[in-house]
Amino acid sequence: MGLPSSVPEAVDLALTGSEVRPLDAIRIAVGEDDMLMIQSAAFGLPAEVARRYDRWRQSLCFRLVGRVLGKQIYRLLALAGLRREKRRAHQGGLRLRVEFAGEQISANALALFIGNEATLGGDFVPCPQARTDDGKLDFCLVSHDAETDYLDLFRDVARGEHLNRDMVSYRQGSSPLRLEFESAASIMVDGDVWRSAAVFEFEVLAGRFSVVVS
Repeated sequence: MGLPSSVPEAVDLALTGSEVRPLDAIRIAVGEDDMLMIQSAAFGLPAEVARRYDRWRQSLCFRLVGRVLGKQIYRLLALAGLRREKRRAHQGGLRLRVEFAGEQISANALALFIGNEATLGGDFVPCPQARTDDGKLDFCLVSHDAETDYLDLFRDVARGEHLNRDMVSYRQGSSPLRLEFESAASIMVDGDVWRSAAVFEFEVLAGRFSVVVS
């Protein structure tokens, strides 16, 4: 949204600015529990990368190396995760059923992204058509495929150029989204792993927030 990264400048803008833009949010419900998402959520490999990152950043090694590598840490962990997934690809991925906009999809997923915004940690672009003020959520499912060159897939997702692949299903809409997993799956929300469950529901809250931008 073009906000300044300096905290004093951002606070000054919030107090003195006059131009306001709407910011959508997405409500995620698991039974009676819920939370709001601003940027993106993910299952499968991205959630596992986030879990490993969270464990690693508590170590001395992270304090010594993390500041130098910055966002590249996500990419290194993702590459390591892809190697593991390639070795066990014959077992399939996350088995789930998707209900969205009157459509049902059954799949074995390597990764699953729900985007209110295009990007994810490490400068990946899994939902390149997502916008924070369009009143929609974007859904990107990457199916397991033992024949796929995962390194090429990794590069395509990093550039947001993966939507034409046969193993990718991409949908966009304002309807509620329901995910039913064969067994409990962990969800990453805006960079942190929230919880594990078998059923998740997503609802778009168009214009939920107002942001002073200038």
